[in-house]
Amino acid sequence: MMSLNTHVLNAAPRRLVSRVTPLTTAAQQVVTSFAVAGLTGYLTSRTADHIAKIGPEGNPLQAAVSAYSDTFLLSTGLAIIGILLSFILRKPKPQPEDKSDIGSEKADPAMMMGH
Repeated sequence: MMSLNTHVLNAAPRRLVSRVTPLTTAAQQVVTSFAVAGLTGYLTSRTADHIAKIGPEGNPLQAAVSAYSDTFLLSTGLAIIGILLSFILRKPKPQPEDKSDIGSEKADPAMMMGH
């Protein structure tokens, strides 16, 4: 996440960095919540599938271990996809400083209130 944050902050104009930082933090928390919920749902469904396969006389612990194995395999696949996608990130072009926007930003009352 640190390299992605660095990339986003370098791509943003300097005057907007104070706005970009909270947005990226909030986006990370939302995506993390969805990831945990999705992996928990996947684990639950895989556990149910493995228990159905082994039948009533099987070992439920083995079904749980197999379900965790499936979930870790999925997580590994997603991590590999993320690593491959990271290679297409390009270094952002430096944004020119626009002095006129900085002065108008100070005069805006909404900006002073943090909106």
